[in-house]
Amino acid sequence: MIIALKNGEAQLKDFCPHKIKKGINKILYAGVTLNSDGKSEGFSMEKMEQANDYAMRQMIDQITIDEKIVEVTTESIDDLPEEDYTKILVYIDGITKKLIPKD
Repeated sequence: MIIALKNGEAQLKDFCPHKIKKGINKILYAGVTLNSDGKSEGFSMEKMEQANDYAMRQMIDQITIDEKIVEVTTESIDDLPEEDYTKILVYIDGITKKLIPKD
């Protein structure tokens, strides 16, 4: 799947391999506990950002900016304009949360 960016494009995987989903969950739920009343504690924005960075690094096959291929790293992702980052993240979120296959 190719996504148009402000001055380039990002090529994403078409599906989320189980290995990536496990890595996302490992980051999100590390240190999370379930209380006796059924409420969970330990979620944080920092873990959410780490999980997003991991998902982006794993799900983006290639980024091209100004006709140059850019290595997919946390730093190169952080350097994307906010609009492009959000656009990619929305697509990745949609891919990773597909639970029922479409015919």
